[in-house]
Amino acid sequence: MRRVAIIGAGFAGLAVCWELLFGGVRHFEVVVFDERGVGGGASGVAPGLLHGYVGQRCRLNAFALEGVAATRRLLLEAQGMLGRAIFREEGILRVPASPEQRADFMWASDNYPGVEWWPKERCCEVVGGSVEGGIWIRGGMDVRAVDYLRGLWMACASRGGVLRKERVGSVESLEDFDYVVIAAGAHSGDIKGGEDLRCTKIKGQAITLRWPHRLKPPAMPVVGRKYLVMDESGERCVVGATYERAFADETFDLEVAKADLLPDVIRLFPELAESQILGGAAGFRASPPGQRLPLIKQMGSKLFGLTGFGSRGLLYHALYAKQLCDKLRAL
Repeated sequence: MRRVAIIGAGFAGLAVCWELLFGGVRHFEVVVFDERGVGGGASGVAPGLLHGYVGQRCRLNAFALEGVAATRRLLLEAQGMLGRAIFREEGILRVPASPEQRADFMWASDNYPGVEWWPKERCCEVVGGSVEGGIWIRGGMDVRAVDYLRGLWMACASRGGVLRKERVGSVESLEDFDYVVIAAGAHSGDIKGGEDLRCTKIKGQAITLRWPHRLKPPAMPVVGRKYLVMDESGERCVVGATYERAFADETFDLEVAKADLLPDVIRLFPELAESQILGGAAGFRASPPGQRLPLIKQMGSKLFGLTGFGSRGLLYHALYAKQLCDKLRAL
């Protein structure tokens, strides 16, 4: 039996773990290393928006249909382990932020069967607020990321997966393993031996607001310049995200988050101007240099890397994890 060490217990790391334990006839012993535990990094604070039309122009992303299908398979696995629903498929409403983007969205609604333009009246009926029109992405999912990661790890643990809450600073410390997979997101390139995985770190922050009792909660996530996602209780919403290239560290900065996030969401939902801020979270995205798709690399006979998902971690992590594990199984 081959021993595999995975550095990182976020979307990518746990998807690799699951694929090795469930996805083939060859047996692996898998140990996941993450000093912050399951979902302790950026994946755990992700908004959980899953659809294939990420980007300013709302074009169908490369391999998006395959990515959604692969993620959905793992969502169902995690949901089965938890015994309760962890995602909704009512769709996602994207609201244009400029006349140019409105034209792009209208083009998408004319050319993609999974996208439908909604006029102001329909938007107000479904999500309320002051939305002037937008595109409904049919089948778009609202995923509770923390629950998903927890359920996926439960599945991995049921097959013998082991979690060690330890920091790994160098690949050399894992020489007892047959293979090592670095899937530590924006921190992958900081690990000695994983320098080829270095990506630009972009800080993302989100804040949680109390939802006004007099205001009907939107029936699905709303994405304009920023996103708004309702908590399952209907009493809170999460607003995000910032895209910060200049920052001191990874910790949550309330003043920066407020200044960046609140004006855009209040434009769509004016009643939120008086809402209480209940908390916030922050994390680093890994933006790969010179490309839009994630990085999947083999760096020697036993070292592999999977990172660079940017804002598309939920879309691509399961698909790319399978590709990486197919390489491992072929060795």
